[in-house]
Amino acid sequence: MDEKRTISNGKRQAPPYVDYHAFRVFLDEFKAKATELVNKGYLSETRVAKSSYPFLLVSLRYLGLIDSKGKPTLELASLLKDGDELTKALGQLAKGTYSDLLAKPKIASGKRLVISHYFQREYGISETTADACAAFFVRLAKEAKLIAEGQRDISPTTKTGQKTDLRNMKAEILRKLPDFSRDAWEPEGIKDVLQQFEKLLDRIEE
Repeated sequence: MDEKRTISNGKRQAPPYVDYHAFRVFLDEFKAKATELVNKGYLSETRVAKSSYPFLLVSLRYLGLIDSKGKPTLELASLLKDGDELTKALGQLAKGTYSDLLAKPKIASGKRLVISHYFQREYGISETTADACAAFFVRLAKEAKLIAEGQRDISPTTKTGQKTDLRNMKAEILRKLPDFSRDAWEPEGIKDVLQQFEKLLDRIEE
């Protein structure tokens, strides 16, 4: 990773965590109508969702596709291709951006949850941001054919490589729920616990 990718407190800047679909829409829009300056004004004339503007601009700068002022770079021009040429260009982009992660093939080609934990550990970022970073990396790596397209992002398995029975796993987790009526929980506390359990169950099922 580029040593210049740091934030004010000296920590490494988090890798791209914009929605990958927004990134691809941007590439399609820029290919159809290039500009000398990529900013919110330009994005407002594209199909990119408004909510993605700040994350997209930060990600484009991180990826080296625009400079600090928003001027497109030669790296962005290299992505305005189709077919195998685009696949190759995305591969070069991924290798340049995630060299440290790709140097650890067992992690890079593993479950998305493992990749998310890697980003949390290496960059000191929150679980939510790390999950978004992992999602972007997986989509990019798949399109660049650096990891198999059919690979599941998260696939709980036993030591023998067989898939764990998800129903038994979910039932076991649900048995861990506290007895809200007995312990006199406050409504907000109950809501928070249930939301966390719902997220956990969703993550297992992906």
